Amino acid sequence: MNSDPLVSSPTAVWPGDPSPLKTRANLLVRWLAPAISLAILIAVLFALRNVRWHEVRDAIPTSIEFWIVFAIYYFVPVILDWAIFRYLWGIPASGFTALLRKLVSNDLLFGYVGEVYFYSWARKKMEMVASPFGAVKDTAILSALAGNIATLIMMAFAYPLVQQLQFHIISERLRVSETMLWVSVFMVVGIPTLAIVFGNRLFSLTRVQLWVVGSLQMARVVATTGLSALAWSLALPQVAFSEWIVLATIRLIISRLPFVSQKDLVFAGIAVLTVGRDFEIAALITFWAAIQFVAHMFFGGVLGIGYFVNMKVKK
Repeated sequence: MNSDPLVSSPTAVWPGDPSPLKTRANLLVRWLAPAISLAILIAVLFALRNVRWHEVRDAIPTSIEFWIVFAIYYFVPVILDWAIFRYLWGIPASGFTALLRKLVSNDLLFGYVGEVYFYSWARKKMEMVASPFGAVKDTAILSALAGNIATLIMMAFAYPLVQQLQFHIISERLRVSETMLWVSVFMVVGIPTLAIVFGNRLFSLTRVQLWVVGSLQMARVVATTGLSALAWSLALPQVAFSEWIVLATIRLIISRLPFVSQKDLVFAGIAVLTVGRDFEIAALITFWAAIQFVAHMFFGGVLGIGYFVNMKVKK
């Protein structure tokens, strides 16, 4: 059993958390969850208009191992997030649903909307923790830190393979300016540096908690990167490993860009530009992005509808 008083006490206030919210702020928190759920539903309905279902159907791999790996890959971030907050707060199994909505919110809408939703969800669970701001903030920072460190390592290994990529082509595909793209890349380097320099003032969790959470976040990055490469190799075992290194690195870089939504679809577009000469690889990466998008739409729709049904039942 964890002996940390902040973890063992359900009413403990995390160091560095804001004071209890005023009535008006509580109303804001109260309506954040339904607002985000509604935004997810709207995003799902809008995205359904652009899905080319016949192309998705034609690209479906027949390997059962591929689908097993994809299922594990999809749920690993949610499982490890649940493990983190189970360790910090002792959240119940119902927290898994909130964390799944957090994942869908971040990917379907834009980065860190999921954290805002999860914060509002946790604020309603006052019996679990008095103020979750510090833990949610620290976990988000550690997630970015782990992802950025892994990205820098992968960039170092894959630089000889990806140095031919041109930023102006990528920026056009991302539909952002080159300046904004460079700002995003700078953040990939800057966040780890700031975390190291200002760690004592930046974090509110204890050192032991930071190590545990950081280790789980790094495990998530390693697991998702490895599982995606494994799934690709199962679908196309004849492709050289260096090709997967390039694509895994590109995917990590895009995943760290804070100003881009639907990152897997963007990754598919850039992957086609990078390995466009190889139709099979381009088709696989496009399909990989498509099935994640479909999974997000499915769970986003189910969770969104379920949320409003529950609200109506409670009334």
